[in-house]
Amino acid sequence: MVRKTWIVCSGTILTLLGCVSTKTYQKSQAETATCLTEKQAGKQTLDRQIEGLTAEKAALVQSEADKEAELAKLKGTYDQVVGDLKNEISSGQIQATQLKDKLTLNMVEKILFNSGQAEVKDSGKKVLDSIAAALKNVQDKDIRVEGYTDNVALSPKLQDRFPTNWELSTARATNV
Repeated sequence: MVRKTWIVCSGTILTLLGCVSTKTYQKSQAETATCLTEKQAGKQTLDRQIEGLTAEKAALVQSEADKEAELAKLKGTYDQVVGDLKNEISSGQIQATQLKDKLTLNMVEKILFNSGQAEVKDSGKKVLDSIAAALKNVQDKDIRVEGYTDNVALSPKLQDRFPTNWELSTARATNV
């Protein structure tokens, strides 16, 4: 019988040692509740950030697809114009270059103008007609005509009409 008492007593002692005060227990419960609330708020913030990043990624993917489509369109335009002007390019009358989203057509000055003149020669008009036909189908693009002249001083006779090479260049671009 002594043995049974000892077992009961030791069970009671262990139960008493495992207990905490009500105040400590409530504090622990409050801390746990606070942690759970903070965890939930953090999860919601993270979910919103993930949604924002997902939307941003989708926008970037769409933007990239738009850029790729535009580049393909530009390449198609370049190929079409170069194909249409194949004879003029191969004969050296025109040089075609593409840099990023710009197609540049450079014409040999001697084909277009006599020295110091702004009037387009007949041979130049033929080349310009070819360019016009090639560019006729190009849509949604700005076409800019720029003049060019060298830095050789104009003769006194030409200076009455073109005080500087800049005016000559402008007159040439306007006539083209």
